[in-house]
Amino acid sequence: MASIDTQKTKTSNSEDWGDFWSRSAIDACTAQFPDDARKTIADHWRGIFAALPDGISILDVATGRGAVLHLAQNTLPSLNGVSMLGVDQAEIETAALPAGDAAPIVIKGGIDAADLPLPDGAFDLVTSQFGLEYADFHRALGECIRVCRGRFVALVHAADGIVVRQNGAQSGQIGWLMGEIGFTRLLKDHFAAPSRTSAGHMDHALTAIRERARTEENPGMLAKLYNDALELQNLAARYPVAEILNMIDGMEYRMAAHAMRMRALADAGRDANEMQAAAALLEAAGFAAPSLAPERTQSGHLVGWWIDAARTAP
Repeated sequence: MASIDTQKTKTSNSEDWGDFWSRSAIDACTAQFPDDARKTIADHWRGIFAALPDGISILDVATGRGAVLHLAQNTLPSLNGVSMLGVDQAEIETAALPAGDAAPIVIKGGIDAADLPLPDGAFDLVTSQFGLEYADFHRALGECIRVCRGRFVALVHAADGIVVRQNGAQSGQIGWLMGEIGFTRLLKDHFAAPSRTSAGHMDHALTAIRERARTEENPGMLAKLYNDALELQNLAARYPVAEILNMIDGMEYRMAAHAMRMRALADAGRDANEMQAAAALLEAAGFAAPSLAPERTQSGHLVGWWIDAARTAP
């Protein structure tokens, strides 16, 4: 069971984004999206990269582990003279990339998107995928404008989109589990000193989780935690009590960290008016006719906003 770690785990109630990315796949930010949305997003980026010339310089802002840059690396007609830099506030470095990845991808961590330590007009293409909006959005956009001498393309979470809605709901689910249900406290009480009473409390909690999952648009996290609790019962026959309690501490830490990320995601979503204001900022800075386009699933659910603009030639 991947979610229960038998090694000692931190119990802090805050999440370090660097730690998150060190544990995550390159495409973690879209991994839970519907398959059709993941494909159309990737295809959109590929269409951009396939038309780029040799010697292009690309900056990806709030890059995570460089998902957009990896698409570029695998799509560009030629890597001759190409430079690709990703920056992120999390402490992520090139060394964290999978073994075998070749230059020219470089990732620098500890960099705020709203205060880029980069020269004016340094990049032909500046990109961001579900990242720019986690910073001070307008300051970060201003920094992207400043360092871009060519084209700017970003995909931004939609405030009224399905991703923001479902992930915001997950934050609420965790608050309910940790507060009203007392999920991890009940787990610890039961496995530290099993009794008929503690088993009854656990059965009541699991029933409540199962019932709430039936009412949620995206019950995946509740279902996972429900199954984790059942799996702990199997592991309790093979591991000492102290190790089981350590696993529950790890579960509690990950729940708190996930809730923090989901709150941040919900707060990061931008509405149509904010995106129109972003387009106006680009136009005022000398970018010609910035375009805004919604990214939707096949069933019509809004996922995010594409914003695309090219600087007017002097």
